[in-house]
Amino acid sequence: MIKMVCNLVRKDFLLIRKYVYIMIAVSFFAPVMMTKSMNQETIPLELYGSILFFLVLFVAVLFLSNSVSIMDETYKKGCAYLCCTPYGRRTIVFSRYVFSYLIFVGYCLIYALASFVFPKELIKESWELLLISLGLVSVFRCVLIPLELKFGYEKAKYVIMVLIVGTPFLMGLVMKEFDLTKLDLSLLFDQKSAVVASGIGLIIVINIVSIIISCIIFDRKEF
Repeated sequence: MIKMVCNLVRKDFLLIRKYVYIMIAVSFFAPVMMTKSMNQETIPLELYGSILFFLVLFVAVLFLSNSVSIMDETYKKGCAYLCCTPYGRRTIVFSRYVFSYLIFVGYCLIYALASFVFPKELIKESWELLLISLGLVSVFRCVLIPLELKFGYEKAKYVIMVLIVGTPFLMGLVMKEFDLTKLDLSLLFDQKSAVVASGIGLIIVINIVSIIISCIIFDRKEF
């Protein structure tokens, strides 16, 4: 099954490879350019950098996942044929989740390279930042994937567009209206092992529930 999932994920990346190249460039340069335009007197670099890290990650995951969904919607017969092969419906569903997390891993590696090249502009990745970002990406994808399978991309895309457009706007509003310089998460992260274990456990549970729901929906889907 692992080999089948890898083949399906590879197929998705090949279908949207031109968009992958675009997002690689965006993931590398966007955080740097956005950091240079910030007002460091009102927002600490550490906080602003963390928000930028997630925003660019969020756009990358949704943009590339969207591109695959559009391909699947355009070539519905291809998906129907795949369901008749040994790959099976559940393997197809599982590959969608793997695809999203590979984007996450790829973005983290690109950002790590960018932070090495531009150490003054970008913050370094921390386990807290990675865990929170992974959790937020999991929630978004674990909600959107079942929606896409149930209603199709054409209907689910409105939810996706609201998330893409609304998240940066909401982040900007929060940063403008609240004094984030007083935000202190040190108490939360004092117990590192407990936080990591709880966070990873919650992410796993969310994914398991979402995968089960997606499999049920996709098994009942008619092409």
